Amino acid sequence: MQKILVVEDDINACSAIDEFFSQRGYLTYTADTLSQAIATGIRTRPDFLITDWMLRDDDNGVDVAKTLKKYNAALKIIFITAFPSKDLLEQLKNFPAVVIEKPLSLARLEQAVKS
Repeated sequence: MQKILVVEDDINACSAIDEFFSQRGYLTYTADTLSQAIATGIRTRPDFLITDWMLRDDDNGVDVAKTLKKYNAALKIIFITAFPSKDLLEQLKNFPAVVIEKPLSLARLEQAVKS
């Protein structure tokens, strides 16, 4: 069973993504802060990381992704963001990841996980 870690500080979005993938047979874990995401990711070693780019308290999903990638080189990363910008693309330079803009399409997100 494939594992997905969802990192999103919007509780409704996090719950929707969690439920969507759980219903499709994935084992899902959730986190809403950088420290919780890193601890959960190290403990569970997910196959996929779906993370919001901008988290609370000036934290961001790029920091989560880079840290977890050190523990799991095979980790596949999907960023979701309502604020696509050159800054995000610059942070992801030479870092393999998919970026999906909000409003979020769960079908598009599932397509990214499957491909």
